[in-house]
Amino acid sequence: MAEAAMRAQVSARRHAEEVEDLARDFKSWEKRMKERDAMLRSNQSPRVSSKTAPAVAEVVKEKNPVDAKKIADVQLKHNANNWKEKGNMLFKARKFQEAVEAYSKGIELDQHNALLPANRAMAYLKLEKFAEAEKDCDLALRLDPEYVKAYLRRGSARAARNLIKLAIQDFSKALELEPSNKQATEELAKLKKTCDADAQESTTISESLAERLDDVDVVKPVNKSISARSKVPMKRIPVTDSVSSDSRESTRQEDKKEKPAAREVHRVIRDEVKEQKLLGPLQLTRTEACPIGPPCNVQQFSRDWAILATNSKLRFEYMKKIDPANFPTLFGTFLSEDILSGIISVLTEFAFGEETCFHVLQGLSRVPRIVLITQFLSEDSMRGLEDLLLVDNNPSIDANSLEAVRKAFKISN
Repeated sequence: MAEAAMRAQVSARRHAEEVEDLARDFKSWEKRMKERDAMLRSNQSPRVSSKTAPAVAEVVKEKNPVDAKKIADVQLKHNANNWKEKGNMLFKARKFQEAVEAYSKGIELDQHNALLPANRAMAYLKLEKFAEAEKDCDLALRLDPEYVKAYLRRGSARAARNLIKLAIQDFSKALELEPSNKQATEELAKLKKTCDADAQESTTISESLAERLDDVDVVKPVNKSISARSKVPMKRIPVTDSVSSDSRESTRQEDKKEKPAAREVHRVIRDEVKEQKLLGPLQLTRTEACPIGPPCNVQQFSRDWAILATNSKLRFEYMKKIDPANFPTLFGTFLSEDILSGIISVLTEFAFGEETCFHVLQGLSRVPRIVLITQFLSEDSMRGLEDLLLVDNNPSIDANSLEAVRKAFKISN
């Protein structure tokens, strides 16, 4: 009970601080508006009330079109400010979705006010819509590159999406602009502590992995200079078929009987993953190169994927060893939603917005039954997949190819 009461007090205190921040932002905006009004008055612009502005604008338009435009702009900003105030009231009442709608109407009227998207980002954070919050903070910072609260809110959104490096950059920028900012200092300390914990993972590879690697016979190419190569000409060796047609037919029938069905392949994969879980997770570092080579089939991929379960960085390095063009052949009809979710998580953490990420998704989009598999993804995984495909501004990615991949995953623009 004591802990619950403590959490309630902390939550109430944070909410009160957020409301105070909104009030300070409004006062700052109000001050800037007064300064603009003073500038307009100095230019002998006519004073109008919000109720009479449209009518006065029509009168002034006949005499001076420039003054009429200024009056119309003031009226739009005034209406936008009304929607912002309404959004602030809804936010204080914890009606976050209604607050988002109010801020959105304000943005439609005034697209140059950085407070509106920043406030809507705060409401999105409360709704746990972190991707939308990040986009609104991007917009606010384009309008005001030194807006500290936009950096703080974008850092919170990115931290929630596990984009740790980008979140650290945002909180560091906030501290650079406002060195005494308490929130930035605390959040930065938390994120750095998380990174330090990841860096302190064990540097040893388990004996089970070493044994697996020792048992693998790797055939490596022999590179010799032309002078060191054999001068003896190669001989053609004729190949004769020593098996009769009857024996060959009987062998073919036996192969058909012994060929495992699809469910048998799935059973083999499950058994190997279960065996790896019994052996225990492998402790691998995030800094070393992945010691496992590219897989030859889906069974080997599933086994390797389970071995690397405790280290997402090595999973990413492992994925880079596989040519995305081979995904349809590699996975066939045996790609599971668990593996697809894991791949999306790894790409989000280490290749977000990169061309490599798109090529991996392009290869996965050609895997048989990918539409059916996508339907079983969780909401978080589906949201992550949608975010990974928001690369319209990347000049190295062909627009038609991007559209084809989105269509394959049933993702609308």
